[in-house]
Amino acid sequence: MDFQVEDSGFECVTTPIISIGAFRYLVGPEPIASYTQSPIHPSSATIPLPITVIRVGQSQEIDAGWLKAQIRKWLAVDDVFSLAFAENIIFQVEPISSQILPGPPRVIDDLVGAFPWSETWKLYPDPYGAFMYGVIPSTKEPMSFQRIPTNLIPVPSRLYTPIPTAQTPLWGKRLAVKDIYDIRGLKTSAGCKAYSAFQDPAKETAAAVQELINRGAIIVGKTKTVQFASGMSPRDWVDYQCPFNPRGDGYLDPDCSSSGSAAAIAAYKWLDCAIGSDTLGSMVGPAAACGVFGLRPTQGTISNNGGLPVSGLLDTPGHFSRSIACLTQFAAGWGTLRSLPDRIECMKEPPEEVMASPELFLSTTMATIQLHDSYHNNLKFRSAYKEMYGSEPYVDPLIRYKWDLGSKITDGQYEEACTKKAIFADFLFNHVFTSETIMLFPGGDEDITYRDEYTSGDIQQSGYKWQGFGFPNTIYSVLGGGPSLSFPIGQREYRSKVSGGGEYQPVSLMMLGAKGTDMQLLKFAEHILDKLGGAALLEVKAGKTVYAESELLSATSP
Repeated sequence: MDFQVEDSGFECVTTPIISIGAFRYLVGPEPIASYTQSPIHPSSATIPLPITVIRVGQSQEIDAGWLKAQIRKWLAVDDVFSLAFAENIIFQVEPISSQILPGPPRVIDDLVGAFPWSETWKLYPDPYGAFMYGVIPSTKEPMSFQRIPTNLIPVPSRLYTPIPTAQTPLWGKRLAVKDIYDIRGLKTSAGCKAYSAFQDPAKETAAAVQELINRGAIIVGKTKTVQFASGMSPRDWVDYQCPFNPRGDGYLDPDCSSSGSAAAIAAYKWLDCAIGSDTLGSMVGPAAACGVFGLRPTQGTISNNGGLPVSGLLDTPGHFSRSIACLTQFAAGWGTLRSLPDRIECMKEPPEEVMASPELFLSTTMATIQLHDSYHNNLKFRSAYKEMYGSEPYVDPLIRYKWDLGSKITDGQYEEACTKKAIFADFLFNHVFTSETIMLFPGGDEDITYRDEYTSGDIQQSGYKWQGFGFPNTIYSVLGGGPSLSFPIGQREYRSKVSGGGEYQPVSLMMLGAKGTDMQLLKFAEHILDKLGGAALLEVKAGKTVYAESELLSATSP
């Protein structure tokens, strides 16, 4: 067995990284149990030793066949466990200590006088740059987390977690979180180095994140975001590099602010779900670009407390997954139907100007609201930063452009935009959407957009498209408040300027529904995909292509 110990270089975590064969593992900073006599006597007494702890009942009959069956089962369901952990096995006969978690893997430090057992995490690389950093639970404060300053992401064994229950249906599900949401013990960067440096570690975890933790989800890291959850092209990122979209030739645009979460789900099969946010389309856009499932829930049903706001009128947390079943499971974990908005009673007939030209009537509504709110929501940070350091914080050029636009919006313009939003939302509620109504739109960009392409013109021209002007197809959910679901339905071949050969781009649809129909929308999409292609369309692959070629042929054949 190839076994090495290396210095983790952790600022706050004193613990080694060990190499076992081709894989690296993080040893927990604090032991979960300790024995004064070691049941295992390794040849070396100075390095951590991988072990497996098996909890068995007093009447359990154990033989070689039973043990081999257990190991085969673990290898099938867990990517952290390996045969190296089966070289040293300790049987824990119940009842002994309830403090020891059942199942592998463990690491034992064979030290003189005491033998502490430590939890281990497998360390995965992040070649697509989707993460800011990985995290593990804090050993100092309950319900708190600590950062691991390395480009590796730690994931716990799936064997640590008990069987899911009605109260904890997400037990063991691995979750990444967009770095605009507070997690207790960690700084929130909002994609901005100046903002991160100015912040203290969060004292509380954002409500939406905590809800999933309470349901059993396990946080493994924070993902990258466009600064202040805004819209921006990959070449406009300055403080951090934009995540890479794993689909196609690896150089397609991953789309806007939730791109880190979407890229992580598209790239890494060891990750189950990722939280993003949506103001103008930052859930459905990256989901389509990266070929994954993404839901913008009914606005206002999931708390955004603890999340950096763009606009309280438009913001909502959302989530990505590679399967419609997992997306539905996390939506249910959030309880998206627990607090539906009240019906808004106003005019029964929309104004003539709406019927005559809704595109003209609403052409500046989304932009006015989000520009005004984004500017005012960040004034406190900018003022406090300038008072402390004597200068404005550095932000990306498109953010400066955005805040400049927001500073020029008058109270009257903002109030008019809010009124138009209410009129349009009421129109959709009373005249368009019922519990049995859906809208379908093409998802994503119909063109091939590369991450290295520059928009012609100055910053006003390049930044204008990201502010919500015009009448994009996301306007129905953004202003109307209903759920919006992006889901892959195929992939199309294109000639890559990068590889010079044929590559595949995801093809998606966007489905909209009435307020509060989130779960119905998910179930209907699942029904459509099942009828079109069965299992081949209900879950996508991680990596270059959305589907394996054989699955795609099966799904599209008559």
